[in-house]
Amino acid sequence: MFNIFNADNIVTQYKKEMSYYENKDFSQSYKIFSVLYFSKFSDAKLNFYLGR
Repeated sequence: MFNIFNADNIVTQYKKEMSYYENKDFSQSYKIFSVLYFSKFSDAKLNFYLGR
């Protein structure tokens, strides 16, 4: 899918994911969230949106 260890790519994918989330495309959003989660366990914002 994408290299989760590249910091720039994480930011890009996070923004893309938030766009999907805000447009209520939760299936696409979740696909990205579930991958990003493993690269940033301690990110409170990420955990908040993933838990919704």
